[in-house]
Amino acid sequence: MLPIIVEMGVPESWRKAVLRFASELGELFGDRPIRVIALPHPEDEVYESNVLVVLRGAAQEDVMRVMEVAVGVDERLNPLVVDEEDEEAVRMFLRAVPPAGGMWDEAEG
Repeated sequence: MLPIIVEMGVPESWRKAVLRFASELGELFGDRPIRVIALPHPEDEVYESNVLVVLRGAAQEDVMRVMEVAVGVDERLNPLVVDEEDEEAVRMFLRAVPPAGGMWDEAEG
């Protein structure tokens, strides 16, 4: 399981939108959301999306419901919804996020 990381260096409005979006998904879908992975800035994209929603048992009607939540929270949210079996999408989103360490990584080497 991944740790919970809230990156405080991203634009505040984006951070708040992502947190609210994740909270509303939890309210709507109960225990079905597994992960919400947001890129650092709304302009960043992977697969033409800036947020990945991993949903247990994702179905086409779920995609529409997630999109409705996104539009209601912040028009900059452009989620990609995948089933928990889609490891490649998760890997692509995680690779797109630069390491948080920065100068710490250099000190270790």
